[in-house]
Amino acid sequence: MTLLTSESASQPMPAGLESWPFAVDPLNVVVPTQHVLAGRESLRYAEILDHPLVVVQPGGALAQELREQATNLRVAFNQSVGVSSSKPDAGW
Repeated sequence: MTLLTSESASQPMPAGLESWPFAVDPLNVVVPTQHVLAGRESLRYAEILDHPLVVVQPGGALAQELREQATNLRVAFNQSVGVSSSKPDAGW
């Protein structure tokens, strides 16, 4: 069994192994309306790394993948806040 990640997606497949997209899972970025990134149709991951990040489930799989991709880009992962719930009623 081979686990394919975004890092391995650009590498050639070994002989006899087929692959196909399983799902598209976009990363959503929320910023204030006056923010320099506001209104953009799309962003490169490296562009958001220039700004402080709020990370949901800091020890989770997504946070780990985001950190790994930042490392691959050789850019600091600037987490300013970590929250353990994405529910709107999480005790606010």
